[in-house]
Amino acid sequence: RWEWSHWAGTLAQLQRAARYCSNKVAELYPYPEGFTPETEGFEGTSDEYSEKYSAWSDAERARKVTVKVSERDGYSREFGNLDELDEISDGNLNSITAVSIDVNYGGYTPPGATIRVSDSGLVALLAGPDRAWTAGVRHEVEKILKPTKRLHLPLFGGDPFISAWIGAALGIELVFLASFGLFSTLSSWDKSTRVIVSVGLTVPWCGLVAVAYFSTTQFELLLPGADPKYQRWRRGVRAAVGTIVLSVIGAAIWAAVSP
Repeated sequence: RWEWSHWAGTLAQLQRAARYCSNKVAELYPYPEGFTPETEGFEGTSDEYSEKYSAWSDAERARKVTVKVSERDGYSREFGNLDELDEISDGNLNSITAVSIDVNYGGYTPPGATIRVSDSGLVALLAGPDRAWTAGVRHEVEKILKPTKRLHLPLFGGDPFISAWIGAALGIELVFLASFGLFSTLSSWDKSTRVIVSVGLTVPWCGLVAVAYFSTTQFELLLPGADPKYQRWRRGVRAAVGTIVLSVIGAAIWAAVSP
């Protein structure tokens, strides 16, 4: 079992990971050669028939895949085939709150696998015949599912609440000190004016932190090639911070050259 507190990816990634697990499980239970329950004229003893039927049943069960999709309105769907995930339209991705895929009835008893993504991130369960098999499958599944871009602030493991408080405190202090020092050097404003303006300049930063906190997500289904929400937010923050810095510099220069 392993978990990632944040995950963003596509339905195709989930399909590939689950299909890989399904294929590896199926390799452990091949169909008996030349036998199906519908085979007529079976030549052999009843014990041989029972043995082949048992092997055939194990092979069928090993290839069983169950997909459950939950949505915000409480609606849920269950599929018996990974290809049915292709029927979910791009416009419905934002309404999905969880996707759970079980291979051979899940990863609680070997051999089997469970891959689940939800508002808690990603959880994967693998149960195999031995440690080598499990480690090998896990390695490949992690390669398939691992996000290629950062999904959260690099503070305290990306915990949104702690990151928001730390970011707000550090940002307010830095913005205030930088703007107050700049105004003290380049303007003739009195101290109280400099304090009021510097405090005012911390408000946009608090707004940015609030937006970052409330937009933080631990689970996001993406369109192919799309960036996760954190990456989109970071670009907006950079643009906003650049605008604030230029505004501060412009105001200080104006104050310095004004009579």
